[in-house]
Amino acid sequence: MVREGRRTVIVPTYACLTMIVPWQLEGMRIEQVACDPVMMDPADLERALARCSADETVVFYCETFGCQPSRALSDVLGETRGRGVRVVADRTHSVLCDSVCAADMEVVSARKLLSIPEIAWVDGKVDQPSRRSEADNALTRARQQFLSTPSVATFEAVEDLADELWTPVSPSQDAMTALEAVDMAGLRADVRRTRTRVEVGLPPGCTVVNEGVCAPLVVRTNHADKAADALYSRGIVGPIHWDRPASSRLEWPSDLLCLPLVMTPDQCDQCIEVLTAIHS
Repeated sequence: MVREGRRTVIVPTYACLTMIVPWQLEGMRIEQVACDPVMMDPADLERALARCSADETVVFYCETFGCQPSRALSDVLGETRGRGVRVVADRTHSVLCDSVCAADMEVVSARKLLSIPEIAWVDGKVDQPSRRSEADNALTRARQQFLSTPSVATFEAVEDLADELWTPVSPSQDAMTALEAVDMAGLRADVRRTRTRVEVGLPPGCTVVNEGVCAPLVVRTNHADKAADALYSRGIVGPIHWDRPASSRLEWPSDLLCLPLVMTPDQCDQCIEVLTAIHS
C-alpha cells in the first residue's frame, strides 16, 4: 500500500491495537472512525473520507465479532472503492462466516478462533514473508503449550514473546498440519449448537450483539466485567476482549461479553446460570 503512495489508513475506533500497529510501522497516518456499536459508523466514515485524498487512502474495515455490514455501510464501502480508495477487510472474526462485502484485500489471523498455534494470511498482493528465526520457533512452541494447557501463565508466555515479533514469517509445519486437520464443517456445527443453547436461556437484560453469524456469541450486558470475572473463575473465557486504549478519545463499548466459540452443554448452562444470577 505504501508503495502505491497510500499515506493514510482509516480504522475503526473499536479495534485491537495489534490490528493498528502494523499500519503505524509502515509510517501511515491513522484516522479513526466511530463505531455503531462495533462496526464502522457509515456517516462518520463518509466524513473521514471527505478529509482524505482518495488515491492516498486505505479503509481498514473489520468484520468485528463476525458481524456483516449494514446496507448503509456496504454502500459507502462500495462507493469508496469506486473512487479509488483501497478497502482492506479484516475477516479474522468472520473466518467461519460467508462475508458479503467486497474488498481489495483481506486479512485473517486464523489462530484467533481456530485451535492452531499460528497462521495468518493475506489475500492480495504482498511481499513474501521472511525466514523464521529461533525466536519465531520459540513463539510457536509457546502457543502450542498454551493450546495444550491453557492458563494465565501459558497465555502470558505467548504474549511476552509476541510483543517482540512483528515481522511476518512463514508458518511452521506443525501449524500447517494443524490447520489441515481442522474439520471446518464440524466446527461450524459445534458453534451453532453452542450459540443456540446459550441464546435460548439468556435472561432479560442480555441481548445478542452478533445475531445469526458463525462466530463466538457476544452478549451486551451492563454487568459485562462482573460476568467475565465469574465465568473466568469457572475456567470459561472468551477469545475476544479488547481493553480501551488510553489514547482513545472516542466512545468505547464497555458492556460486551464474548463467550467461547465452542462449549460443552454444561459450560453453556453455566454461562446462563452466571448471567441469570447477575441480572436477577
